[in-house]
Amino acid sequence: MSIGPILSYLTKNLLNKKINVIEIGARYGDSSEILIKNFNIDTYIIIDPYKSYDEYKVDGFNETIKLDQDDKIFNDVKSKLQKLHNNVIFYRNYSNNKDTIHSIEDNSIDLIFIDGNHAYKYVLGDLVNYYPKLKEGGIMCGDDFFMRKHSNDTLNTLPGKEGYDEPMVYEAVLDFCKEYNKTYTEFGIHRGYGKIFMIN
Repeated sequence: MSIGPILSYLTKNLLNKKINVIEIGARYGDSSEILIKNFNIDTYIIIDPYKSYDEYKVDGFNETIKLDQDDKIFNDVKSKLQKLHNNVIFYRNYSNNKDTIHSIEDNSIDLIFIDGNHAYKYVLGDLVNYYPKLKEGGIMCGDDFFMRKHSNDTLNTLPGKEGYDEPMVYEAVLDFCKEYNKTYTEFGIHRGYGKIFMIN
């Protein structure tokens, strides 16, 4: 469950509110299910293309969704989550789709959870494109903060250099914070690094 390490913080800060959520990259909907079951959800928006693609080999996602299974996985997740809540909205697009971005009102979202493509340009794009969607006091966070260029693997705990030769989640968060004068908080530990980041 990707959302696990930050769940207690979310509970403390969001439990007594009716909230709107964006999840970028829901995969099998495990984190979605936890949030829907445990929080007072008004609208739950999922942005995920549900397509296999070779560009994501480092995560194994190209192996997770096999050919001809994209639609089945999408339909199974959609059915599961819409049985739990009557206002789960799916955008079956990449998160950088301009129509998707513009269709979500600025200052309307309480929680954004980013767990899409972990390559630098996509993570940075998600941060830049969706941060304006947050309400004042809203929470933007994301998974797999440990994923970084091997030259930044100061603990030497990443599983080899292959696939980690380019900037990833870690570098995107640092550059976003530097550009927009933000800071970040880490939750959980994976390979000795923080697992989830939260933009402050």
